[in-house]
Amino acid sequence: MHPDEPIEHELLRNAVAAEVSVTSTEVRPTSTGDRYVRIEGRLGEDESSDVEWAAVGFIYAIGVLSFAAARPRGVSGMHFEPQDQWTAADLLRHLRYEIIIRPRT
Repeated sequence: MHPDEPIEHELLRNAVAAEVSVTSTEVRPTSTGDRYVRIEGRLGEDESSDVEWAAVGFIYAIGVLSFAAARPRGVSGMHFEPQDQWTAADLLRHLRYEIIIRPRT
């Protein structure tokens, strides 16, 4: 990585280098007639440490894709800025985590 290169480039490189597998998906309706999708997955193999170096990049990549696909609805149009970009600072400012331990089956 070049010292002047944006950190976002490294995060995206880490995201695409990680082995990602989807373990389950679920589509459910919302109370407004919309739907939401829940996707569970895994970074790397059981014994690998992909999560240590790829997790933040993977979360950033999901944020980039979501941000690019987002469009204003209703009154949110007044806050829409067409030239805005999703940055690592945006991610880190709002990132929270929760540890959930599930027994292996």
